[in-house]
Amino acid sequence: MKNVLFVNHKEQACGIKQWGKRAGESLSHSNKYNFVYRESDSQDEFRSIVQEVNPTSIIYNYWIGTMGWVNPDLLDEFRERKQAVIIHEGGPQPWNEHSFDYYICINPELDVSQEWKHKVFVIGRNLLKYDGEYRTNTVPNIGSFGFGFTNKRYEDIARAVNNEFDEAEINLLIPFAKYGDEGGGLARQSVELCRREIKKPGIKLNVYHDFLPEQGVLEFLAGNDINAFLYSDMPGRGASSATDYALSVKRPIIITDTYMFKHITNHVEIPINIENSTIKQVISYGTKPLEKFYEMWSPENFTKSFERIMDEIIK
Repeated sequence: MKNVLFVNHKEQACGIKQWGKRAGESLSHSNKYNFVYRESDSQDEFRSIVQEVNPTSIIYNYWIGTMGWVNPDLLDEFRERKQAVIIHEGGPQPWNEHSFDYYICINPELDVSQEWKHKVFVIGRNLLKYDGEYRTNTVPNIGSFGFGFTNKRYEDIARAVNNEFDEAEINLLIPFAKYGDEGGGLARQSVELCRREIKKPGIKLNVYHDFLPEQGVLEFLAGNDINAFLYSDMPGRGASSATDYALSVKRPIIITDTYMFKHITNHVEIPINIENSTIKQVISYGTKPLEKFYEMWSPENFTKSFERIMDEIIK
């Protein structure tokens, strides 16, 4: 069985890191390739890992802000090994400063030009397994989670809940992001904007800033009657990882018609975007609009997609 090194960076409070960690866990169950997950924050550490693992191929869970130590000279050192990069944002391009052999894009809606099809692979999402408890709420609980960047527009959730309900609880899990909000200023600003939108005494806002482990995030989302992600439209951005967690707990979700959710909105027959439905309506739909995704993006199918990629790369 051939070794494939999947390298990630070490900082925990980062969505790219957490995606890579989940990917490594899923890929560890492959019966076709020995995917070896490792974390590195320097070239010397990486060299030691390569010497230890001796991989046929290397996959970098790369973003310039988290793995700046990956440069052309380093790639040239290991040119005899097939090297692929995970594309989290936008689409593949012939980067002059980073010449990877292959590109793995994790946005299922990405349209790849013909000239790149021999080097580019487009795969689906990677949902998680959840078999925990589901809380029964006495009033509607509307939740959301993610870092506190302004494009997440948590205040729009508060406004919609205030407009639709006389009694409800809004549960927000907004940890501080290592890259872009380490001090938590944006997270706290998001909360303050939410408070300004709540006008009714029966609407309660619960906010948590803890950076929870994966199971904790899933339990938080499973405790809500619906989870809302009302992002601004951001053309060219990658598919959202927050909805991976929300889909994993099999609760209803309501989203905006933004580029980051096209991989969902393009494939549902019942509208679950807030431009066309209310929160109450989407709660009433249950999980029926989402059921196709549970199998399509299962960890098993995610692993199979990487196995097919390795078949192509290694041959």
